[in-house]
Amino acid sequence: MHSQKPVSLHPGCQPAGPGSGIRERLEHPVLHVSWNDARAYCAWRVKRLPTEEEWEFAARGGLKGQLYPWGNRFQPNRTNLWQGKFPKGDKAEDGFHGVSPVNAFPAQNSYGPKRVDGLVHGSQPGLTHWWGCRAL
Repeated sequence: MHSQKPVSLHPGCQPAGPGSGIRERLEHPVLHVSWNDARAYCAWRVKRLPTEEEWEFAARGGLKGQLYPWGNRFQPNRTNLWQGKFPKGDKAEDGFHGVSPVNAFPAQNSYGPKRVDGLVHGSQPGLTHWWGCRAL
């Protein structure tokens, strides 16, 4: 494993290309974090990643057998989703082109997590086995 020292962003970081900056994205979720990155961060914090079962329990908020974190009926504008043809046709029907700030939508269940339905993209093995850090 490489250094456990956290990496700070370079002051010239331009996350969305030339002219963009980090200051206008401080309320946005962190993107493009691999399972190994998350695991290293948790090790640095002396924490661990939750199991898939723990993540599922928190994401569902006690609901069992529901399709979405809030119930069985899809609710538009309840979460930040790409609307339109990917990758260039986001219609921003949820009010945002691309990624929204974390607090832009209400908590997704009675436990209070936000954005649990958009934390994992794709179907790569292992990516659905983490959510955040917990105490060891």
